[in-house]
Amino acid sequence: MTDPHPPQTPGRLTRWFRLAWAGCGVLLLLVSVMPSDPHAEQGIWAWDKRITPQTQNTLHVPAYAVLAALGVWARWRNGGIAGWAAVSFGLASAYGALLECAQAIIPGRYGSLSDALLNVLGAALGTALAVIVGKRMLKKPAPETTKPL
Repeated sequence: MTDPHPPQTPGRLTRWFRLAWAGCGVLLLLVSVMPSDPHAEQGIWAWDKRITPQTQNTLHVPAYAVLAALGVWARWRNGGIAGWAAVSFGLASAYGALLECAQAIIPGRYGSLSDALLNVLGAALGTALAVIVGKRMLKKPAPETTKPL
């Protein structure tokens, strides 16, 4: 009897990872280019007043780790992932640098080299984690040996 619900493999989940990757990219874009009003005390334009600068900086790492990991899994295939992992890392890092540059023309925002470096750190961690987790998911269990009776 075959299982009507076979386990999901990275290949079957690819479209969901692609959607999540695109959604994460759009969310990062929106958060990165949202103007900041230094005089606003409430409302959407005062969003950055609710988060300390240290927390804002720290959030760069997990945000770009998620983006890079989703990028790796969006193109995962059984076998040779190293090339795509490097591409995903490069895309996430470049996207972070581009968004930091874009902040230079947004009112109340500024890009910084330290933020760009935190983006790269997050992308590196996310890429490494995605490869490690992906390889473990694809490991085949050792064949069971049968003992003679």
